[in-house]
Amino acid sequence: MDLGSKYAVGNLLIFLAIVGNAYYNVGCKKVAERFTEMEMVFYTYLVLVIMLTPMVLYYEPAMFARVPHFTTKTWLGMASLTLFHNFLSMLLFFWVLKFLDATQVALSNYMVSFLGLPISAFVLGERLSLQSVVGGLLVLVATLILTIVDHRTYRNTLKLNT
Repeated sequence: MDLGSKYAVGNLLIFLAIVGNAYYNVGCKKVAERFTEMEMVFYTYLVLVIMLTPMVLYYEPAMFARVPHFTTKTWLGMASLTLFHNFLSMLLFFWVLKFLDATQVALSNYMVSFLGLPISAFVLGERLSLQSVVGGLLVLVATLILTIVDHRTYRNTLKLNT
């Protein structure tokens, strides 16, 4: 980590992204009491489309002209991302958020890289390096350890309070 002025804007953006993610997770936990998982996915992506479409049109004006030239692999990749990452995982995320602490559910964000490895290999035919597999396994083990430790701490706290 370099806290020099050369990386100040990047470090600030990373910090703001972490704060925004925490706010989103806690906010969604509160909103989850009023809406179904499907409604939350719909409203989340509706807001994102409204906010991001002008940016795409401004920064990537030729993007939509390239759509007819997409390959079958591109469409398969986008379809698998849409179905698994953007839809099913978000439904599961909002459902689990109703039962678990927001911090514990936020750990599932780290599983995206682990689950992306087999999807990229099987769906897109990507070759996985040993470094990718080891990195994915480290993410899985670290997430499991944090989840188990957090659950045991929570359980012990409940025992002490009763």
